[in-house]
Amino acid sequence: MKNFSPLYYFKKLKKRHLIALSLPLLSYANGFKIQEQSLNGTALGSAYVAGARGADASFYNPANMGFTNDWGENRSEFEMTTTVINIPAFSFKVPTTNQGLYSVTSLEIDKSQQNILGIINTIGLGNILKALGNTAATNGLSQAINRVQGLMNLTNQKVVTLASNPDSQIVNGWTGTTNFVLPKFFYKTRTHNGFTFGGSFTAPSGLGMKWNGKGGNFCMTCLS
Repeated sequence: MKNFSPLYYFKKLKKRHLIALSLPLLSYANGFKIQEQSLNGTALGSAYVAGARGADASFYNPANMGFTNDWGENRSEFEMTTTVINIPAFSFKVPTTNQGLYSVTSLEIDKSQQNILGIINTIGLGNILKALGNTAATNGLSQAINRVQGLMNLTNQKVVTLASNPDSQIVNGWTGTTNFVLPKFFYKTRTHNGFTFGGSFTAPSGLGMKWNGKGGNFCMTCLS
């Protein structure tokens, strides 16, 4: 009879089997846990985890479901609690570092490649002559010459685009009233031949807030 080491069986496992075995480990590594779920958990907090004996042991310490309860009884138990959450509306002020967003584009065309005839054709020769005549008659010949030079430099432009306006150093934010009712229940069966089944429905996570205004946008960026 051959003896095989544990390493031999480990190598025989396929990749999908290893992934399936690792899923329970990954599921317990995400997020954070709020201990105040059941009645005893709300009263005792983290100190209740090791000593949970009732229906809420299915959430706090499933290994304890097989033990008798605090009265020495081996029986099925069910517990239901409700948490009412109320956060009044409030406003606040936060500093900001938004200095605005500007974009500067410079367009310069080689004079030797500049298509003056194309520009004149687009604007219209009659319109150009009429504008130059009106300028010369009204403001003199020098202004007409300036208009001609401006026409020559028409394709050499610097464009400044404002994408967003800068904010003041302090911006306002606010949030509305939050009302939420959260039911929670815990259940465990009595122990039958060393076997116990239990389950719980809880919300062991934080509460999201809806932030408004520019200050609210700042909070969503920092707190999310």
